[in-house]
Amino acid sequence: MKINKFILSSIIKKINLIKYPLKTKKSETLNKLNKVVLIVHKSLTKNDLKEVFHFLLPNQIKSINLLNLPKKKRKVRKFKTSLFSNVKRSYKKAYLTLNSNISSLFFFDTLPTVINEG
Repeated sequence: MKINKFILSSIIKKINLIKYPLKTKKSETLNKLNKVVLIVHKSLTKNDLKEVFHFLLPNQIKSINLLNLPKKKRKVRKFKTSLFSNVKRSYKKAYLTLNSNISSLFFFDTLPTVINEG
């Protein structure tokens, strides 16, 4: 299969916009159901993700769902008497449903992970 250099460079740029897989209790239960949760850049669209994973894992992705999460306000106590509000950035989650082949789950373990307990 011959690939154009322009197409390959655009796919590499889109791969770099995939940040990391999310490791929480909920995502671990989804992994058992052949679903993977990824944190991606806000500019990625569903078609971009389909193009990337069709190139990386051909015929392994059944469906892709995206979720935009809003900003969250947090209260941060810097000193004993003062209270500041801080804003957590908004981000985008991608839920990938894989085919029944479990071997493709190991691909996502090679990506850098961030563990969230919450």
